[in-house]
Amino acid sequence: MHALARQLFFGRLGELRDRALEDQMHRASCLHLLMAAIAAWNTIYLTEAFATLRRRGEEIAETTVAHIAPLGWEHINLVGNYHFAPQPGHSLDNLRPLRLGVSHEGEEAAQQEAV
Repeated sequence: MHALARQLFFGRLGELRDRALEDQMHRASCLHLLMAAIAAWNTIYLTEAFATLRRRGEEIAETTVAHIAPLGWEHINLVGNYHFAPQPGHSLDNLRPLRLGVSHEGEEAAQQEAV
């Protein structure tokens, strides 16, 4: 959890530089909100991934699932430009498809072909 917080807070080199306590509290609250959003999003996709694997006949022990934390961020763009536009018709029932059976090399090749 602290590693995720450090990654998200990298823009200010991990320091609260605001002088006013209220401003520091706002910044810390935003950091916690981002961490919660990432954990919630990852939980939704991990749940779907486990369900898909189980439907395919894979056996995943609940003891294994209990040790998987939804705090990964490698798939999230933490730097760059962000554009937020409302898109009607999207819900948690209409998720982006899971990438099953694609290695990291396959992803890189697909990305290079798209360019």
